[in-house]
Amino acid sequence: MIGGKLQKIFDARDPEESKILMGHETIMFDQKGQMYAMTDSSLVIKVNNVQPSMITDDYHLVAETEIVAHLGHGRPLGGAFDKHGWLYVADAVKGLMRVKFPRKRKPVVEILASRVELEDGTWSQILVADDVAIGPKTGMIYFTDGEFNFHNLGYFSLENNIDRYFNLRKIAM
Repeated sequence: MIGGKLQKIFDARDPEESKILMGHETIMFDQKGQMYAMTDSSLVIKVNNVQPSMITDDYHLVAETEIVAHLGHGRPLGGAFDKHGWLYVADAVKGLMRVKFPRKRKPVVEILASRVELEDGTWSQILVADDVAIGPKTGMIYFTDGEFNFHNLGYFSLENNIDRYFNLRKIAM
């Protein structure tokens, strides 16, 4: 094994409570160093107090978890916080989203882009937005998405009948 010891983080909730740290897609850190996870069920979860488990071996850690936002129906795959504490989300179904966390109120989820203008002036839906990053010096928001060109699917192998194109995009805010 190269590197350090691999440890898995589990939800520290009581066994009677349902676990929420399941199906996680990505982890993110805000400007203060707070860890968050996003799940395939569109939850944004704050992860605190990661420590060794008292019940299992030293390869298992437990953490306190709290749901801080529900993004609605979709498939969030990547996220990043900006200097204002806003969370930008690349969602495979919805496109690019932003989550604002106003003090003492529910989070506000908004779709920033679900389609893009192409070079010829036509518009195309953002397909499978899968990651987002924010330039550390500029604050510019970049995301990636994929386009799939399906050919003659019939009953043949899907692997041989799809051309995959991936785009790197910048959004002006």
